[in-house]
Amino acid sequence: EALSKDPDIEVVGTCADGKQAVEMTRELRPHVITMDVDMPVMDGLTATEHIMAECPTPILVLTADPRSQAPELTYRAP
Repeated sequence: EALSKDPDIEVVGTCADGKQAVEMTRELRPHVITMDVDMPVMDGLTATEHIMAECPTPILVLTADPRSQAPELTYRAP
């Protein structure tokens, strides 16, 4: 929501789960993606791996869990 208020940023889609994020990335080809680590159906790290394998896109991975291993694991995504 905060990003959509910036006049220089166009939010082209939002997703409820990681699988939908992969599918929407294929369709919309965004310039950048913000990805939550903790999502249903397919977690954000798995979705990131799929996106990077199919259509590499800069992805900002977010988590609210301070114990998450997401920062370390994100670097390993292809």
